[in-house]
Amino acid sequence: METKKLSLFEASCIITGYGVGSGIMAVPFLVSKTNIVSAFIIIFTAYFISLLLHFMIAEICSVEGNGQIVEIYDKYLFKGRKIITWCLFGILTLVFITNLSVYINGASDIISSLIGLNPFLGKVLFYLFAAFVVAFGLKILGLCEKYAVLVLMLLYLIFIIFSAFAGMHSITLKENHWISNLSLFGIVMFCFASFFSIPQAAKGLHWNRRLIGKSVVIGMGINLIFIIITVITTLLISKRITEVAIIGWSEALGPWANILGSVIILLAMLTSYWSISFAMSNIIEERVHHSLPIVCWLLATVPSFLLSLLNIGGFIEYMELAAGGIGLLVALTIVPVYRSFKKSPDYENRGWSMGRLSNGAFQLIVIIAYGLMTVSVFL
Repeated sequence: METKKLSLFEASCIITGYGVGSGIMAVPFLVSKTNIVSAFIIIFTAYFISLLLHFMIAEICSVEGNGQIVEIYDKYLFKGRKIITWCLFGILTLVFITNLSVYINGASDIISSLIGLNPFLGKVLFYLFAAFVVAFGLKILGLCEKYAVLVLMLLYLIFIIFSAFAGMHSITLKENHWISNLSLFGIVMFCFASFFSIPQAAKGLHWNRRLIGKSVVIGMGINLIFIIITVITTLLISKRITEVAIIGWSEALGPWANILGSVIILLAMLTSYWSISFAMSNIIEERVHHSLPIVCWLLATVPSFLLSLLNIGGFIEYMELAAGGIGLLVALTIVPVYRSFKKSPDYENRGWSMGRLSNGAFQLIVIIAYGLMTVSVFL
């Protein structure tokens, strides 16, 4: 088992890296469809409820020696029913590979638009750089995630400074509509979803398991800041609020804003690829009990590159929907897993506790919130 020590910020950035993504660029458009006051209430509510769910996973993972999500489900929910566990493992593997291939394709498009590189070479370049980092293990992953998040912060700061000199306009207060509010709630909850990164953060914080909860707060808090900055600046400077925020940025500030936004999205894809592929590598290693991490790394990354080379757009779109479904399934079943964990002997050996936030009322809030998130998908 990897026992490299991560700093609190490095562990937090792994959580940030998993959750941050181009989905954040879609939030301003949905905010523009509702009242700005209620929109921010929704965003902060989504952050708090997401914390509750991720805290549950963090508390389970604070038990020394506990495994990845699949093994957690096998132990506390499936109760050793191997067929169900292997089915979950197979589905997650397929979904992860598809997600990673989407990042490779998306990054290739951005690289091609920025420097005019052939799309195939763009895929090769992104894959080699992304997968190369993951091959070196948890500590290198933590360091790269940390520096990537710091660069993202710098790019956002540059954008804020230039936006301050742009012609800003007032934000129009619109009528509240429950469909718009629910759609916004759903997309923001997706932006905070970092379920599979928690075991990696917990593993890196083995030296002080009491820091696991703080890493969740900080990691998801950084994503919250990115969302707020994206929303406020987009609403203030964009002449029209587009479905993808960087289009409005470019129209308001000029072509350079499109380049800046493209780099932000590229970095977000890169950090997500790192976190997701590393989580997948660890899941494979624990499920098949393979002693060579390099083999698990190859199994976690090579298939996504090969899939990105195939022209199977319909399949990719279907699997993206499946990925959302799996995410919702995990979210909706974490509470039963956590309740089973609290009844086990492991509960006495946990290194960190969510305290009063673990009571039944908060568990019910999580179930209701993720149920509403499920409904929002069909709106």
